[in-house]
Amino acid sequence: MKNKLKEKMLNGEKTLGTFHEIGSATAVEALGYAGFDYANSK
Repeated sequence: MKNKLKEKMLNGEKTLGTFHEIGSATAVEALGYAGFDYANSK
């Protein structure tokens, strides 16, 4: 499995992420569909 986040960083591309306090995997999956590269839980 490729690590797309790591590939972007190594290629000098910008990444987009957010912090969340949502306890739902569905909500985090929605963040992925919204275009975020990563989501960190607090």
